[in-house]
Parts: sequence; C-alpha cells; structure tokens
Amino acid sequence: MSEIVVDYREQSSELPRILGELGVKISFKQLLVGDYIISEDLAIERKTVHDFISSLFDGRLFRQAESLSNHYKTPIILIEGDMSIMSQILNNPKVYYGALSSLIINFNVKTAFVPTVDESAIFIERLAFNLKKGQKPK
Repeated sequence: MSEIVVDYREQSSELPRILGELGVKISFKQLLVGDYIISEDLAIERKTVHDFISSLFDGRLFRQAESLSNHYKTPIILIEGDMSIMSQILNNPKVYYGALSSLIINFNVKTAFVPTVDESAIFIERLAFNLKKGQKPK
C-alpha cells in the first residue's frame, strides 16, 4: 500500500477519500509546498482549470512552480477539468500555451491533465504505485 502526504486544506476535497478507496494510505499535514507529496522527490500541485487560469493572472502559478521545482526533483502540476473551456475563458490561446511552455522550460515542472476528480485519484494512485515499484516498463 502506498502512503501519500496531503495538505490539510485538501481535506474538504473528494480526492483524498477516493484515494483511500483505491487503497492509498493518506496522512494530512500542513504543507508549505504542493498539495500531494508522493515521495521525497515527487510532489503535485493540484489545480482546477479555473484555478489554473486565476493563478496565472494573479502570479501564484509561477511562484508555486518555482517553489515546487526548488523543493522536489519531480514537480507536477495536475490540472483537473474540461480543458475545452479554455477558449471560452481566454481570448488569446497564446496566454495558456505560453504558461504551459514556461512551466516546462523555466521551472522544469511537468503538467498532467485529467477531466475529473476520479481520474485525478487514479493518476495519483498510479504515480505512487509505479514509484514504489521502481521499475521502468519494458
């Protein structure tokens, strides 16, 4: 069984409960960086599509990315929701794609996209499983 440290502010989310149903042991703590700590090297900052956009415009996104990449070898930003609404929210798609490319190039942050909280749970559980297994697929 995998164990994941989850920021206490995520307690009201469905995600920790769903992770528990998938067999993941959860412990809640106040985290200074990230929302889900999978290992000493891997952390996830979870964002909804709307939170991703608002954090881009208020400057939080790049501060969080910098902090993640300074503390973890494998920083991930998990974006949850319907990505097709991006064109409805933003007038210029270059803003969105520019932010994604900056996360990758300037902060070495990986991005992952999932449509629902259930799939966020599956993604996180599989990360923990594969990390614990420690083998590369053949």
